[in-house]
Amino acid sequence: MITLIPLKVLRVNERHVRDIQMLCEALAGVSLGQNFRTVEAVQAIQRQSALEVWCAFDGDALVGMAGLIVADLFMGKRAFIEEVVVHPAYQGKGIGRSLVDQLIALARHAGCLCVDLTSNPQRIAANALYQRLGFRRRTTNVYRLDLSEKLPHS
Repeated sequence: MITLIPLKVLRVNERHVRDIQMLCEALAGVSLGQNFRTVEAVQAIQRQSALEVWCAFDGDALVGMAGLIVADLFMGKRAFIEEVVVHPAYQGKGIGRSLVDQLIALARHAGCLCVDLTSNPQRIAANALYQRLGFRRRTTNVYRLDLSEKLPHS
């Protein structure tokens, strides 16, 4: 049976760290290096007040997670869903939907006007899920500045 638990109440141990690393690497498709290889690093994420991460467990195995960031901005309170990932062996079983449903409910409860998320176009099943849940593609450009790269002179 799958249970959903907020990361903030989880007593993080080494197994959780390994599971989180595996899920992040599955999401990114690459190794994340040393970013989240310690209990302390995960605990630092737990302490962020604007971030809610929910985890899906099958017994004591972490099999999915998703994050919600809530921001009070000048044009209203908005929410952003980030890093929705489910272990490949558990995909197609409704875990991603349960996680996203939970985050949408939290955003509603927080009084957010909208929820935004981005998804790689190659994640066909994930994109179909988001559309079934009512998310619509926006007519906007999404930009990212990689701060680890040297910036060109302007």
